[in-house]
Amino acid sequence: AAVANEAAIDIDAIATAGAGCLEGTVSKSIEVLPSGALKIDLEFSEYNVLVGYEKTLDRKNCALAISISLAANQKLKVARITLRTDGVLAEDSKSVLRAEVFTAGSQGPIIAREIQPDQELQGRFLLKGKDILETECGAQVNLRVNSSILINSQGTGNESGLSAASMTLILTAEACN
Repeated sequence: AAVANEAAIDIDAIATAGAGCLEGTVSKSIEVLPSGALKIDLEFSEYNVLVGYEKTLDRKNCALAISISLAANQKLKVARITLRTDGVLAEDSKSVLRAEVFTAGSQGPIIAREIQPDQELQGRFLLKGKDILETECGAQVNLRVNSSILINSQGTGNESGLSAASMTLILTAEACN
């Protein structure tokens, strides 16, 4: 278990599920930053979508569950989320990156980015969110992140694809008032 802010945040477990992050296809690392925040990095090997020729639509998802214990006088804040993708989008394609951050039993904000090229695009596309969620004080929290990548092509014959390379979460603990 990784601990930050003098045991204010204790990560008990990280579980993944979904077509984009099946067991054994995600590497996980947790680092305590100099500020005391926790940085959770997930690297994916199979979180990719591809269209072209006969296939015009592809979607993959990843469901992440993080079991967290908080000190009695602390609340959890999801300070930042970043989903990094690499790929090529042909001019007749579009892609939607989406993530929802929430605690078990609740709904959270949905962060989305649509990529609609005027021309062929190649490179790295980011989905970013800041100051996304705060929890109650001193709780056992089941933090959830559901993400997805959708790619759609209006034409046939042009190949387009995106691969989600990684996701980073920055978690902080804040004193309750």
